[in-house]
Amino acid sequence: MGDVSHIVGETIDDHASHRRGVDVDLYVLGYPAGASFPEAYLCSGSASPFTLERLRPPSDEKGSYKEAGRTRLDAASERAVFTRFATVIAYCIATWPRLDTLAWHGVAGVEEEAAEIARRAFDGGWRAAWGQGPARRGDIAPREMWSRRRSKLVGQGSKSYDVTGGWPLHQDHLHIRLVG
Repeated sequence: MGDVSHIVGETIDDHASHRRGVDVDLYVLGYPAGASFPEAYLCSGSASPFTLERLRPPSDEKGSYKEAGRTRLDAASERAVFTRFATVIAYCIATWPRLDTLAWHGVAGVEEEAAEIARRAFDGGWRAAWGQGPARRGDIAPREMWSRRRSKLVGQGSKSYDVTGGWPLHQDHLHIRLVG
């Protein structure tokens, strides 16, 4: 989790929207045995199926992950990482009234899986596992709200994604904006 807001509300480089404390960037990372740095991923593709690739890790602690030299995940690893992205999205779907927008490149590819994860979590005792959440199963992105999901779940294929004046590409992390 990162880039919630600057400590005194000032502008963060490349993060103009992160001034009020309602925007947060979430990264799904992997921790392979023996690695110096966690794995970070890039979601690419212009239509489902999307692909996940490992970003090249930094050379030192002050460096950043690089797109050049990225490698494609094998099918099993890709499925597991997509499920982790879907689980984060599931929490947003389950707490739908608090969500303003979630931007991520591959959201269209995992939104149905995310909704199912949220329903299973509710059926399995939501509060014990995930904390405060919906009061009723029907509150998990109710049908009347779910039909507007493209306005809240923004990614490849959404009208407001990767267009001038809209949401920029979010291929390596999820950007969540809470109602504020």
